[in-house]
Amino acid sequence: MTAATTTAGAGAPARRPADRRQAPRYRCLSECLVRLEGADEPLDWPGMVYNISAGGIGLALPFPALVGRVLVIEPRRARSGGMRLRARVVRCGLQQYVWFHGCEFVTPLGAEGLRSWLDELRAERPPRDRP
Repeated sequence: MTAATTTAGAGAPARRPADRRQAPRYRCLSECLVRLEGADEPLDWPGMVYNISAGGIGLALPFPALVGRVLVIEPRRARSGGMRLRARVVRCGLQQYVWFHGCEFVTPLGAEGLRSWLDELRAERPPRDRP
């Protein structure tokens, strides 16, 4: 190790992959349908969007999708047509009984696209009962 390396790294926190996000994430917890792009037979998986940003989406699925594969994602009960996203799996991990996937959009969402998806996903959730 050189003095320059030691000095440059001193006191600087290690950067983890999660620290490289460039857009804020929004919690959703809304149902969705997911399928592998280009699959021989279109088969939708039930899933859950747990967060979304302009650059990507977090999904919980009952099955693992291979890193690098492109997924097609739609709200489970879309209020309007054409609500479909394409996202590439960048990480996948099993947590108890669910496979969590971190995906980056093939084409990032603009501000209006992100707003439309947030409105769609939030409208799907039932209102909470308040005591």
